[in-house]
Amino acid sequence: MLHRTEAPIPLSVPTLPFGAHGSSNWVWLARIGRFECAVEVGGTDAHAAGLGRHFETVVRIATLPAAGPLPVADASADCVAMRVMLDAESVTEPGLLLADCRRVLRDGGCLSFGFRNGRWLSRAGAWRTRGHAATGLTVSGARTLVRRAGFSGLDLYYADPAFAAPTALIEPTSQAARALEGEKPMRSGLALARPFLARAGLHAMLYPAYLGIAYA
Repeated sequence: MLHRTEAPIPLSVPTLPFGAHGSSNWVWLARIGRFECAVEVGGTDAHAAGLGRHFETVVRIATLPAAGPLPVADASADCVAMRVMLDAESVTEPGLLLADCRRVLRDGGCLSFGFRNGRWLSRAGAWRTRGHAATGLTVSGARTLVRRAGFSGLDLYYADPAFAAPTALIEPTSQAARALEGEKPMRSGLALARPFLARAGLHAMLYPAYLGIAYA
C-alpha cells in the first residue's frame, strides 16, 4: 500500500523488480524486526515501489520541507529512507534533520542515508556539479551527528554505482574492496589500478559515497 503526502502520481514502474537501480537493496542489510511502515524522503516513485516490496505501507515525501519537521507522526515508522545526501548544500542543518528522523522512528527502526566520500579520487569535479558542498562529512563526523541525534548505532558501507546494477554495497574494509574489484571486468587506464589500490589498503579512494544505516 502506497500513501503520499502530495498529489498522487501514477507509478511508472508498478512491477519494479527488487533492487532495480540499487534503490532498495540496502534493506537486506538492515537489522530490524518490523516491516510495517517506511517513510521515503526525496525519492522517486521507483524508490517508493522498491520499499513497497518490503513494507506494508510506504509514506512518500517528495521533497524535504523548507522549514519545520517532516509531516509524519512521532514513533510511527520502522524505516526512514533519506534519498537526499546528508552533505548536500540543500541540507543546511544535518543534525536537526537526523534528529527529526529519529523522532519519526519507532524504537528498533532504522534510517538509511548517504554522504559523499571526501577521499574519492574523482571528487574534484564530480561532486561540485551535483549540488554538494566542496567539503563533505567525514566518517567520524557522521558518527558524531548520528549519536547526537539519539541513534544507538551506525553501520557504514561503500556505495559503488559503477558496478553493474543494482548498486554494490560493501563494508568499508580492504578485504571487501579486494573481493569487489576482483569481480569487475578488466579495463584500461585508472580502472586498471583499482584492484591494486584495494590491495594496498587505499580502498577509500575508490568509491564515491557512503551509505549509512542508523538504528533507533
